[in-house]
Amino acid sequence: QVDKIAQYSQELVQKMGEIIWAMNSNFDTVENLIAYIRRYAVDFLDVSGLRYHIREPEEVPDYAISGERRRNIYLAVKESLHNVVKHAEAERVSISFDIKDEQLTVQVQDDGEGIDLEKINEFGNGLFNMRKRLRDIGGDMLVENLDGTLLTFTIPLEKSEES
Repeated sequence: QVDKIAQYSQELVQKMGEIIWAMNSNFDTVENLIAYIRRYAVDFLDVSGLRYHIREPEEVPDYAISGERRRNIYLAVKESLHNVVKHAEAERVSISFDIKDEQLTVQVQDDGEGIDLEKINEFGNGLFNMRKRLRDIGGDMLVENLDGTLLTFTIPLEKSEES
C-alpha cells in the first residue's frame, strides 16, 4: 500500500512538473522542447533496459513555440516511448529530431515486432490520441513498419513563431 502511494506521489509530482514546464513561457523555444524530451527519454529508457540513441540537430534554429504546442509534442513522444516499452518487444529505440523548411520532424523508431497496419484502429486510444494531439497543433503523424515500428511526427514552425 505504501509503495502504491509513493508511486502515485511520484507520478503526481512528474505531472505537475510537466504542467509547470508547459505553462512557463521561458521554455517557449524548440531547443528547450528538444532538451526536455531528451531528459525525459533518457530517464525513462534508462529504467526500461532498452538500448537507445537520440539524434538532435547540431544547430537548432531559434524558433519560438507555445506551451500548448510543446506540451502536445512532448506528450505524443512520451506516449510513443511507453508503447515501445509496453508493446513492441524491442531491444533498441531511436529518437531523432530534425528541423528543415520551417518544420520540426520527430521520429521514434524501434526494432520490435511492428504494428499490423491493417488492425491499427484496434490498438486502443494511444495512437489515436497521439495523432489528435499533433493535428490539434497543425501537425500530423505517420505510422510505418520498417524492421519494427517508425512513428514520424511533423509539426510546422510558422514564421510568426520565429524569434
